[in-house]
Amino acid sequence: MITKKYVNTITDEKLENKLFQPENISTLEELLAAARREYQTLQKIQSKRRCNSDRRIKSQAELESVFDEVKEFVDDYLGFHFKDKPKCSFSRLRDFPDVSLRRTTNIFYVLGIGEMLISGTDLMSGEPMSFFSIAPAVVLGLAINNHYAIRNTNAYILESDRILLHREKYETLVPKLAHEYTHALQGRLHVLSSRRKECRNFMEGHARGVQRYVARSYWEQKDNPAFMDFTIREDTRELHLAYRLLCDRFSQQPHKILVKGLPKETIGQKFYRRKNGTVDPHVIGNSLMLIHEAQDGNDIYRQMLQGEYNF
Repeated sequence: MITKKYVNTITDEKLENKLFQPENISTLEELLAAARREYQTLQKIQSKRRCNSDRRIKSQAELESVFDEVKEFVDDYLGFHFKDKPKCSFSRLRDFPDVSLRRTTNIFYVLGIGEMLISGTDLMSGEPMSFFSIAPAVVLGLAINNHYAIRNTNAYILESDRILLHREKYETLVPKLAHEYTHALQGRLHVLSSRRKECRNFMEGHARGVQRYVARSYWEQKDNPAFMDFTIREDTRELHLAYRLLCDRFSQQPHKILVKGLPKETIGQKFYRRKNGTVDPHVIGNSLMLIHEAQDGNDIYRQMLQGEYNF
């Protein structure tokens, strides 16, 4: 089982140092080239035939049924079978105990309308706007944005032991459920969850690895690449960002052909970087996990929770 000694080896600082090594640039290039090929192949496949089903998970009963299915799959993969399980429901505003999340969504909106506020003009018509016409628009926009962002957020809340998800098609929901349920398993290991703020790179990278295993397994079992679509897009984005970070750190030019047309940094990732002075832990964690998965196979995610895998 994972120990305090093991947790000391997987802190954010130590994993970041493991990733930011010059020899990893060539490794990331190989991984990124492979992810790019798969990303482009999936796009072509989905443009030729309809891969997603029409099964959109809308009711709580449907969600719980899919959750039980994914939970059993992840438990068998990782070798963990806790008797209790987290609650699982669709995202609602009152379920988020941390108001910083709501503040963040509001900041996104403010940034989006910043030009209008500074210039004092309607962005659609270009006509001057008075304070009395701007203020209601801002208030209404904040309320709508807050509501939309909360309803479209996937998260595991440790304090209430609850997984929150927004309504998705079955093929997209399965890997996202696997990711958040992995966080719930991490949360049940007190030695790890008690230091979660120091181990974000590990926890997000580990959850991304489990998500990838589940997504690929479902693709193979059900002959439907739509299960992998979200995951390969995020893998490609995060490898792309990590590759650029390492190139910047060691004053190397990224290969233009390799990075052309790849998913770029999201608004959320930009905001996280500017707010925290560091990159999104999904980027560091997932990129490092992909390097080690390529070397040692996907059994490493079970070994990590046992404290048996050394980076």
